[in-house]
Amino acid sequence: MDWGGVSTWVKLEGRVLLGANSTYPVGSEGGEATHTLSGSEMPAHTHDRGTMQITGNFPTFDCGGKEEPYGAFYYAGGGKTRREGTTNTGWDYRVGFEASRAWTGSTSSAGSSQPHNNLQPYRSAYIWRRTA
Repeated sequence: MDWGGVSTWVKLEGRVLLGANSTYPVGSEGGEATHTLSGSEMPAHTHDRGTMQITGNFPTFDCGGKEEPYGAFYYAGGGKTRREGTTNTGWDYRVGFEASRAWTGSTSSAGSSQPHNNLQPYRSAYIWRRTA
């Protein structure tokens, strides 16, 4: 825009003015309207490990002989039985599973709490304020 040949003006849009100094020299621009934190910029943090409980039961046929399960598995009954829908008989042992575990402590730390850009979009300028 030309106002009588004195100077040319450019409309400044989408930015705020920032007082120029040695960090922000006059005419410099920067900042951002939005910012997604990187992993290193996330605050350092951990998560509780929590508790897990799993239970279940599954059938086994024709084991040949009963072997005692161990750990979270247990013998849940059964024996020689007629198979459903047939005239065949076989061994029907049931092995159960039950596990419950509570973990103490936390996961390893994530994030490094590094500084990140908090400036809105700006253009630095010389700014004076009248004091008297």
